[in-house]
Amino acid sequence: MKSRKLTTLLVSFCLIVALAVPSFLVACTSEAPAPAPAPAPAPSPAAKPNLALPKDITQMGRSTTDDWAMMAIALNAKYEKELGIPCLITSEASTIRRFEKMDAGDADITYGFYRDLYHAWNGTEEYPKKFNNVRIMYSKVPAFLGFYTVPRAKIEKIEDFAGKKVAYSSSRSALMTEMGSVICEYYGVLDKMVDIEDIPRESRLTGLSERVVDAVLTWAQHKDEMHQYSPDASYLSISKECGDYAKKKYPFYGWGIVPTNYKGCKFPANIGSLNDTAANVCMDSFPDELVYQLIELKYDNIDEFVKAHPAFGEEKINVAVDPNAPIPYHEGAVKFYKSRGVWTAEAEANQQKLLAEK
Repeated sequence: MKSRKLTTLLVSFCLIVALAVPSFLVACTSEAPAPAPAPAPAPSPAAKPNLALPKDITQMGRSTTDDWAMMAIALNAKYEKELGIPCLITSEASTIRRFEKMDAGDADITYGFYRDLYHAWNGTEEYPKKFNNVRIMYSKVPAFLGFYTVPRAKIEKIEDFAGKKVAYSSSRSALMTEMGSVICEYYGVLDKMVDIEDIPRESRLTGLSERVVDAVLTWAQHKDEMHQYSPDASYLSISKECGDYAKKKYPFYGWGIVPTNYKGCKFPANIGSLNDTAANVCMDSFPDELVYQLIELKYDNIDEFVKAHPAFGEEKINVAVDPNAPIPYHEGAVKFYKSRGVWTAEAEANQQKLLAEK
């Protein structure tokens, strides 16, 4: 009896094993499902294919608190967001020192007035070392410089400066001394007036109200500040002929009509003035594709930048290309402006002329 039960148990066990082993073997030999692929790392939002990014981008200006610096900070925030690299800002008062530091790799982008760019490109007593490797990224709107006066001085035109106290020369600004001198020279009053030398910026604004001067040379955009002290101050117009005379002596200066709404200040119509133009610059070794992208980020988002600083409202793409620029544009900038249809035949002729001089 026990033998029969044992036999029955063995048979049952064998049946169970016979049924289970094939399923086990099938399960072991079946191919396991492939694991889900790992997500690819996200590229930098605005980075273009094969764009080699530096470890950082440093912009260097005259100050870290002026309008240029505020605009540079806004641009840097955009660059950091889109490129994913640190963007810095630093300062150096001397333009030639900024060029030297950029040449040494201590900065990537700076700015300079055409006067300084001209001297740096050509090499002069003021710039004994030529900087033929500096290139323009984009030009800005001209900055107008001229004389303010007040009614009590009884000056209606530059010719009335004879016998008056006039502040124009400055050992700290060759630009102001040159512009003031050439205007007064053209109108024949340079040796007939009293030159109040080296008057500080604050005194240029308060000097008229304090009767220290009868006329003062300063930037047109300081009108609102000037009116805080001298509400009746007015900006004197100069003729196109004076502008032509100045340009023969100083080819980097320009002449134009001050816009009636200039940098937030209201001016009468048809006020002529000398001007100088500033430009953001970098070295020719700065990668073409990176220069292209930095300029693209600026102009494709200009409305966004205007909200950050109103001065961006003047920096439309149509003023970025100047066919009379004193130094060449960066090749990456040229490619961008050609892609947007704003690079002109005149700009190309000037570019090739300057490159041939290098």
